[in-house]
Amino acid sequence: MHLHYVFSIYDAMKQNIYTISSIVKLALLVTFVLVAVIFTGCTKGPEVEAEEPYLNIRSELYPFDASGGKDLLVFSTNTPWEAKIETPETAAPADAWCGVTPSSGEAGENLRLQVTVGENDTYSERGVFLVLRAGTREERIAVRQRQKNTILSGQNDYAVSCEEQTLTVEVQANVAYETVVESGQQWIKEAEASADTKALETTAHVFRIAANAEERERRGVVLFRSTETKLCDTLTVIQEAWVDPAPELTALTALYESTGGDGWTHNDNWCSDKPLNEWYGVETDEEGYVISLKLADNNLSGTLPEQVADLSRLSHIDFSRNALGGNLPEWKTMGKVRYMNLSYNHFEGYIPDWSALFENGRSVEIVLNNNKLYGWPESFMQYHEPGRLCMAGIRQYYDGKHTFFLDGLSVPDFTICDLVSGGEVSVRDIYSRNKLTMLLAWNPLQEESVRFMETTVKRLYTLFHTQGFDVIAVTPEGDAYRTAAQAYVQEHAVPWYVCTDYHDADGERFVLPSDPYPSYLLCKQDGALVADMFVGGRAPHFFESLGERETFEDMLSFQHASELNTIVCDIFGQSEYESTDFSMDKQYEVLQRATRGNGIGIALIGEAFTDVDIATGWYRQMMEFAMESFFAIEPTKSYREYFDVYMVYAVSKKDHIATSIMAGDTETALGLTGSNNDDLDIIHSSRIYIPQKYGSISPELSSVDVWSAMVNNIYAGMTHTYISNTGYVERPSCAFTGCIQDRLYMRGIFIHETVGHAFGWLAEEYGNSALLPSQEIPEYKKLSLIENQQKSRFSLNVSVSNDPATVSWAHLINHPQFPYVSVYEGGAGYNLGVWRSENQSIMRTSTTLYFAAICRELIVKRILELSGEGYTFEKFLEKDSDEGRMF
Repeated sequence: MHLHYVFSIYDAMKQNIYTISSIVKLALLVTFVLVAVIFTGCTKGPEVEAEEPYLNIRSELYPFDASGGKDLLVFSTNTPWEAKIETPETAAPADAWCGVTPSSGEAGENLRLQVTVGENDTYSERGVFLVLRAGTREERIAVRQRQKNTILSGQNDYAVSCEEQTLTVEVQANVAYETVVESGQQWIKEAEASADTKALETTAHVFRIAANAEERERRGVVLFRSTETKLCDTLTVIQEAWVDPAPELTALTALYESTGGDGWTHNDNWCSDKPLNEWYGVETDEEGYVISLKLADNNLSGTLPEQVADLSRLSHIDFSRNALGGNLPEWKTMGKVRYMNLSYNHFEGYIPDWSALFENGRSVEIVLNNNKLYGWPESFMQYHEPGRLCMAGIRQYYDGKHTFFLDGLSVPDFTICDLVSGGEVSVRDIYSRNKLTMLLAWNPLQEESVRFMETTVKRLYTLFHTQGFDVIAVTPEGDAYRTAAQAYVQEHAVPWYVCTDYHDADGERFVLPSDPYPSYLLCKQDGALVADMFVGGRAPHFFESLGERETFEDMLSFQHASELNTIVCDIFGQSEYESTDFSMDKQYEVLQRATRGNGIGIALIGEAFTDVDIATGWYRQMMEFAMESFFAIEPTKSYREYFDVYMVYAVSKKDHIATSIMAGDTETALGLTGSNNDDLDIIHSSRIYIPQKYGSISPELSSVDVWSAMVNNIYAGMTHTYISNTGYVERPSCAFTGCIQDRLYMRGIFIHETVGHAFGWLAEEYGNSALLPSQEIPEYKKLSLIENQQKSRFSLNVSVSNDPATVSWAHLINHPQFPYVSVYEGGAGYNLGVWRSENQSIMRTSTTLYFAAICRELIVKRILELSGEGYTFEKFLEKDSDEGRMF
């Protein structure tokens, strides 16, 4: 304990000793002091010296430029401190140009001093000391400032025009220096060498500046650099962008060169010295600015250049019906454009975001139909009339990799001048009261359009109008089309809407999808588009064949009619229409005559087809499709000449089969019944009913080998081939194929049932199904297959044995022409206990358009035996082809 603590204790105690006698007080005090002194002397340790002051500088002050400025000095100290500027005795006072704040302070870590230096307008470097004191410690920090422009040019930045020119720069220097063009070497060249001097002299430097042909400014940097020190001055040359003195001429020239102008059909006066309004297709205003480019159908090719956007007053563009391609230009500055027609070209890729065209609510007509574009930009969808705008861009040709283009689009409202009623009708009023409306592009002067109207349109309108189907047929603009349409309406008593003239709310005609004629849009009750169907376009249901998507090549083809029929039936289901004309019932036609052999008869007939289906050609399309399907794949493809093919007419009252046996005999021609239109529930008598009722029409029909019925509005397939108790296969076999799915699916089902089962007497090659849910074939089925069917030459493409030596295709195993033939388990509707010859076959999967080798042989054997030529294995090998086999 230190002595000063003793006195502190005494001071604290003396308040309590006033009550003690003076003697006692004195004795206690003496005693206390003696004890404290003794105790202190015994316990005192070594004395601790006072802490030494320190001053640590933690940053530097770098030389200041001639322009002056501010900098920070960072330091730490444990004692109070002070700072001041000290000027050398030989120098001028620094008060006017250098200062420090604050000038003093308390101890601390990372303290900051701000040093401020004014501008040095002399040609000499100057300096002072910053003196920093903390206790006994002192630091002297030099503050230096460079001289004014040791290498001095008149100014640091030079702005020059875009033309070629020379630039003279005067430099004053008192040091040796060199001139270096640091950037812009391609267009800045020094014409004279730099001076080499130590005195403050003036030297002129001449630079040649090349012309700037770019449409943006450019910058170059020239250094005046000391050869002895780090001193350097910088000169920046800013050259303005090239300004085209004749932008209209330049833009038109770029268009001509980019689109193959020399090959245009008409290029009169282009790129000549004639006034622009005398160039073909160019229109100008009174001041000579281009306001219109009309180059439609003029054999333009190549790509559109960006320079077209430099035509500042251009309002009308028509480059339609040419061969332009590539991506569409961005064209962000085309604010004057009111009409742009780029349709019927080969543009591809995304549509640019031309939002600038719609600024301030401007109305713009943009026609992009019949290209290969996709992806509506957001600016289009936010346009105040998106439906109208999209009508002019919806029709694009797809190449199999783009998605369908209708999502979120609707038919806009407009008014038609109806040639049927003679009045004006709102399109919205029409589609809002119908489940499905066809907006038809129809040319009354075109034979294909007229036939489309008389077949497809008439059939659907007749079948479904009372259930909410309507048609609006729009012709091309012009008196000739209006006159032809009026004549057609009067001659055919057309019940749907037909118009040549139409207009929007402002009385203006706008663009609707038109040619190729005929073509059409389908929209629902709210105007939402569900299909756009045209030659070259893809079907909404996307037909698939071996991974490739098909397109419509003919609007009158079965391919198109089948797709349209599927869409309509999906929406309306069964038609309420009933036939009234049965005159075509039991009539027949020969679709093909055999040119070889005895002529093998195939009779094609339809079930649930009405009189309008027959009158409009839908029935014939279906039967011709069935015939072509019969010969679509091997082996019948190579043996077509052996067959007679008949089309037999059967007129039904309804367009759908009944769901009960009682209704079956009266509602449809063949009296077939089904279950929820998902499958056929064909009674035994139906097999007999067809040959009896329709086979007796003619002797040649009574001797056909196969009857094949195409059943309207179902998805099923079934075959009836009976074997008598004596093992004789009864003729004819009867096959039934539903016809509402897409044509490739329908074709596979037809071949499976008619060629495979009915004609070839082939068994199923798939395993268990909903019809035959058992996994393993039971013994009684095995016996039936061997004793009944296979002894009658039926179902020889499957086996209840897996012994390669005993299966019916044993002769094909290890044959060099059939290395893929082996023994695979599964067939006849069972997964176990039955075997087949190959892993793929149309008898296993109807979407596989390929017969296994044993199936081909069995079919060819029947063909040659029925033709009278006789079968040998060598004949089979000679013409056999496994075309269509995938692996």
